[in-house]
Amino acid sequence: MSRCHVGPSHAQGLGSKFFGTGRRAAVAVCARQDEQCNGGPLPPILIDEIHESPQQQGLIRHLGLSNVTAAQVKQAQGIANVVCVQNHYNLTHRGDESLIADLNRQGIAYVPFFPLGGFTPLQSQTLSTVAARLEASPLCVALAWLLQRAPNLLLIPGTSSVAHLRENLTASELRIPAPMLAELDALV
Repeated sequence: MSRCHVGPSHAQGLGSKFFGTGRRAAVAVCARQDEQCNGGPLPPILIDEIHESPQQQGLIRHLGLSNVTAAQVKQAQGIANVVCVQNHYNLTHRGDESLIADLNRQGIAYVPFFPLGGFTPLQSQTLSTVAARLEASPLCVALAWLLQRAPNLLLIPGTSSVAHLRENLTASELRIPAPMLAELDALV
């Protein structure tokens, strides 16, 4: 498709926005939302790990969290400097809208995992229709939608080939007009 092709000259400089390479390194502490955590307070074992983290020893500068709620982020911030949160978020899975906005206000990066749907790629007639009108692939539009959602979103989409990587990179150049954004926003 004509909008989903990018050459090496376009790819330069996209790393800091698209892949987060301009950010300082973060160490992930996973607060799993399972039978031990269930979205509640961080389990004591994780709090102990944060207290005894390499950050506290001066070995790292920043901390990243994964699979956490807003309350868990706040709790972790009382212990360490959090610079990024990685949770499940994409065009059809939007449970973190308010968390993303709150993190953006604080200058904290949000890294959505499964930005293209995970093991089941995003599929929607609306997405396909918007993509056709933009002369782009549906997955390219899904990534562009994320990039237009909030300035603190950093994408790390999986890829299986150089051609797929180039297609993913074009999402940073694709601008979805407001009426089409409204159509995509209405998917949930």
